[in-house]
Amino acid sequence: MSKSTIDDPCSCTKADLPELIALVNLVFRPQQHQNIFTDYPLVYHDENLANIQMIKVDGRIVSEVPFIVWPVHWQGCQFSVGFISPTATHPDHRHKGYGLRCLRSCIERMKQMGVDLTVLWTLVRIFPFYYHADYAALRPQVLRHELSNADANRFEHHGEQIVLYHPHTRQYLSDIQTMRQAGPHGVVRNDEQAATLLALPNQTTYLALRRTKAVAYLCVNESTNKTGVIEWGGDPEGIETLVRYILLERSPDKPVKTAVQICPNVMADLLEAKARDRQVDEVGARMTRINDVRGFFEKISPWLAKRHQGQVEPFSIGLRNPQETISLDFSTGDVQVGSQRCDQHLEMTRRELTSAIFGAHVETPYDPPPPLDRLFPFYFPISILDRS
Repeated sequence: MSKSTIDDPCSCTKADLPELIALVNLVFRPQQHQNIFTDYPLVYHDENLANIQMIKVDGRIVSEVPFIVWPVHWQGCQFSVGFISPTATHPDHRHKGYGLRCLRSCIERMKQMGVDLTVLWTLVRIFPFYYHADYAALRPQVLRHELSNADANRFEHHGEQIVLYHPHTRQYLSDIQTMRQAGPHGVVRNDEQAATLLALPNQTTYLALRRTKAVAYLCVNESTNKTGVIEWGGDPEGIETLVRYILLERSPDKPVKTAVQICPNVMADLLEAKARDRQVDEVGARMTRINDVRGFFEKISPWLAKRHQGQVEPFSIGLRNPQETISLDFSTGDVQVGSQRCDQHLEMTRRELTSAIFGAHVETPYDPPPPLDRLFPFYFPISILDRS
């Protein structure tokens, strides 16, 4: 029996795409009507194919890891994040390291592109796989509530007209973009990206109109990978009207889950006031890897400058594997990021630092040492719709 030919990880091409999509559907969409290609249209768009890393064995694709890069603007900071999308290895080729090799190839490509962070969403039992690539599991990043038709009367209708967004006409697209940008949504989308995401399968976008002006929107998706109220924006009364409307539309045996960012926002206030007892646990978690620690500290320096409030002395962090020293000096009022070792010095791994910055998951607890415990956690919101 001849030895198999195992290729190094490489980027997907347009010619490879049908076979790659078939592999991912085999793993994630068996006997389902959904298709990974339409569920994640921007990930598998021609412009993003170079960011899909795959391995072939004997000329056949057996493993793949895709990512897509998004700009984030939040709290006066601007940085880039690579979202890891559904990762698949053929059942006959698992436990051979192919998925990890593809993942590490994605990380190397992100470093070459200057992508500051990489994030993904997975189940607790999958955490150990991503630990191999220095990802840290984070504290819950959203609050979940489960609402049903019986909860509709908790919410008021404030007199708005309800209409649907129609992807083929794109009417109200600019209104949705404006409302989204005014809310707690850190990921920046252009109009074409927004139009693509608002046209996802099994998704309905509702708008509340007040004197013909759009004042709120709400996206409801019935897909397996994005279920429930996955994005919203606008003013408090309009959002409340939409929540009541969608609940009245649902059958009594079909509850809907909401995903609300943990930063201050209109939807969080509404659900805290009207449906606090409907909160449910989050399943799975967000995992994050800081690709460039020094660069990321520089990117969030505007937030750090406000956060330290003159109470933090200069300190340094020594990272292991690979070794690197990063210093933070607040003495001028701004934040100076350097490489010298300070009197106040911490030694930690990349995963420990990531947990300290963003907050650790309960399954992997980590207590940040001083002064990190006074500076962090840092949070930036990602809506469920952004995960496409």
